[in-house]
Amino acid sequence: MYQEKTEETFQGAESSDDDMLDIKSSSVWCHNLCLDEVMPRLEGSMESQPGLDDLIRILHRCRKERDLSSALQLHKLLHQWGLESHYPIGNYIIPVLVEVGCMSCAQNLFNKLEYRNEFSWTCLMTGYIKCGHPQYALSLFHKLQEDESVQANGYTFVSALQACTNLQDIETGSEIHAEIAQNPVLRKDIFIGNTLVDMYAKCGFLTKAQEVFNNLPVRDVVSWNALASGYLQQGKGEEALICLRTMQNQGGFPDAISYMCILKSCGSIASASEGKETHAEMIKKGLLDKDPLLGNALVYMYAKCGLLLEAQEIFDRLLTCDVVSWTTIITGYADHGYSKEALSCFEQMQSQGVHPNAITFISVLKACMDIGAIEKGQAIHMRVDKEGLLENHVLVGSTLVAMYSKCGSPTKAREVFDKLPERDAFSWTALIAGYEEIGDYHQALNCFHQMQLDGIFPDVVTYVSILRSYGALGATEKGLEIHSLMVKKGCLEIDHIIGNALVDFYSKCGACMDAQKVFDNLSIRDVISWTALIAGYAQCAESEVVFSTFDRMIEHGVAPTLVTFVIIINACCHAGLVDRGENYFRMSKDCGIIPTLEIYTCMIDLFSRAGQFDKTLIMIKEMPYQADLAVWRIILGACQKWGNVELGRWAFENAMHLDDKEAVAYVCMCNIYLDAGMHQDAEEIMAMQKQKQLMVSSVDISGES
Repeated sequence: MYQEKTEETFQGAESSDDDMLDIKSSSVWCHNLCLDEVMPRLEGSMESQPGLDDLIRILHRCRKERDLSSALQLHKLLHQWGLESHYPIGNYIIPVLVEVGCMSCAQNLFNKLEYRNEFSWTCLMTGYIKCGHPQYALSLFHKLQEDESVQANGYTFVSALQACTNLQDIETGSEIHAEIAQNPVLRKDIFIGNTLVDMYAKCGFLTKAQEVFNNLPVRDVVSWNALASGYLQQGKGEEALICLRTMQNQGGFPDAISYMCILKSCGSIASASEGKETHAEMIKKGLLDKDPLLGNALVYMYAKCGLLLEAQEIFDRLLTCDVVSWTTIITGYADHGYSKEALSCFEQMQSQGVHPNAITFISVLKACMDIGAIEKGQAIHMRVDKEGLLENHVLVGSTLVAMYSKCGSPTKAREVFDKLPERDAFSWTALIAGYEEIGDYHQALNCFHQMQLDGIFPDVVTYVSILRSYGALGATEKGLEIHSLMVKKGCLEIDHIIGNALVDFYSKCGACMDAQKVFDNLSIRDVISWTALIAGYAQCAESEVVFSTFDRMIEHGVAPTLVTFVIIINACCHAGLVDRGENYFRMSKDCGIIPTLEIYTCMIDLFSRAGQFDKTLIMIKEMPYQADLAVWRIILGACQKWGNVELGRWAFENAMHLDDKEAVAYVCMCNIYLDAGMHQDAEEIMAMQKQKQLMVSSVDISGES
């Protein structure tokens, strides 16, 4: 909108203020020539200077064509002729220099001007906003208000409000708004009204944005887009959709920006049905052929909704795939667990010469994190480091910390963390979670304390990791402090993840009554909540409560997971309830859970403890996994209890095949022989163990030498 105004002002200048210049008006000898032909003729016209009309036309063309070379050449000539700071020429050179990107030249010339009009003030302000220095634009606005010789116009106020938006300076923006409200003309200006809506919306003051919007004398598509974009930016996709649909219901016609906002809103709330309707509407209007950005928005919408096949189809049909297109499809795959596909897209992107940006790297690092691809992650780390993103992009560095932590390399995570120029809650939490995941709970807690000393406020994920660490260490009092803090903040009412973590914490500390109290007060009880509570009762050997809690979970329609079944079968194992354990094992299969080695191990333990070795052998034969040392230890322990020498010997041989230095196997087999009165066999086992120990010692000594 401002662009249109400056064009009109420039064109209108051709027929004004001729008497201000002491030069003769010449014919329009440069009118039909290109700039490359005009400039040499100008340089050769020292004795016969061109007229005002010609100068204005040339200035206008330099600006319109953004011809840097011609603009600087003309500026030099005007300086030589003594016209550089002359009114009105000086005021017309400034927008030309701004348009070609010479802000320092424009500012220097502006400082020399004896007479400045609102046009040069506004152009300079707009130039600073475009080149990323809105603070200078705002400073100019304040100086303009102090200059009694110039009256700010509507476009000056628009530029000032845009500067406030970019700076998130709502205080100054509100002061400018108050000034506008006192001027009847400015109050009715649709451009100013739209900019006010945009400012309040982008600064997060949606109530105020809505208020300004409601009071607009006229609303156009820009008004609706500004309000809807504000809602979307603040994570209110539903409200953004309602806003734009209301515009259509009132007879308004959405433009490309409206459709992009609708698609992003549909993606943000995973409304695939409305997204598909919008897609069909755009096809009907032929919009996809007119605006390539809409293609990217479609890819985003389908990817966010988890419809990755549709997203890929749209992506494949794009005429040009830029970094935004590639990053959108990569992020879609990474966010929905298709990490290999995300990495494959990243390789294709590079092969086509498209350079990734910070968001691309973040998504690719997440993909590496999810599948434990630490080598690929290290390669990304090298590129990120080389491009200086660690110094300039906090989230990239934090994601690297998270990647190394998740891949089980806390030392490397710490190295990256220590080099970060700035550390936020995400980077601290990633480091803490990494230590917690490998069982280094004390180091996790040390990081938590340092994080607090540095003045960084923990988030939900931080507290979850800390509660796990306290639970593992049995630090009940410390966990109680976190619980009290969460109650004060009201977190338990709005975030069930914290609630689940508290149930898990109290369960691990053996405080089942406290775990039950937290559980009963949860607004949402999912399978994680139920499983944590069941685990707590199982740890306290409250078998009947374990089973009754499991039954209540089923009654509430919550489907158990593999972890739930492992806990409950283990409870059957410790209580000696073989039949019940078998029923739960069959039930797990009926729930569509594919038995893992862990659950097979639970069943082997259940049968072996009860002395039902025939079922133990059937289970070993049926399971599609190679029995590990844990299985053979279980069988050896049961054989010692039940005095089964033959099965014990078989289990011992299998254990030796996996690890001939397994101390538990030697001890169990020796005890089995001793209990059976087979002392010579027991001595042979002890001698065999000593021989292995000597061999290990000799290898260690030779290695040291």
